[in-house]
Amino acid sequence: LEKFTKFNLTLEKLQNHLSLLEELEALDALQEDLRGKAQIATEERNRVLKELFDWAADLIAVCRIAFKDEPQTLERLGIRVPS
Repeated sequence: LEKFTKFNLTLEKLQNHLSLLEELEALDALQEDLRGKAQIATEERNRVLKELFDWAADLIAVCRIAFKDEPQTLERLGIRVPS
């Protein structure tokens, strides 16, 4: 401890720095955990969006069949009809 005094480091300062390092390690672990959770949430979002887009594509296909002779109905549903 005497070697640290020439650097103006006291036991109290060293303990404070150690405490700050431990807090930093805890925050780093938390950040890593949150990064993993964000990745999982993104994968789940992408999976659900794909399911939604697949369902919407099926719905559009069914509407095109059901209203094949009613292009105005398809247009009202937001389905583009080739001219």
